[in-house]
Amino acid sequence: MSAKGVNKEFGHKGRNYSIWDWKGGVYCHHLWERVIFKKKTQDNGKPFIGNPLQNIEKEVKKAKGVEKTGKEAIAPIDTDHKGVHPNNR
Repeated sequence: MSAKGVNKEFGHKGRNYSIWDWKGGVYCHHLWERVIFKKKTQDNGKPFIGNPLQNIEKEVKKAKGVEKTGKEAIAPIDTDHKGVHPNNR
């Protein structure tokens, strides 16, 4: 999304921007959160087929290895720059 310029009208001077770094803009509270869904299995151990949103187990947020790991998990409001581009300070 960043490289393709999705929502680049929100980028500094209309340029592409990193959705991981900026996530919404000035004083924004948005952040990225990893959520994992696990397919339920049939009695024979094979996963159900068909619609990927059917036959799933509840989301797993606290599983080992799913911890927040980087700047994607920090809301712009919680950064030193508060979501303001360095050229606008």
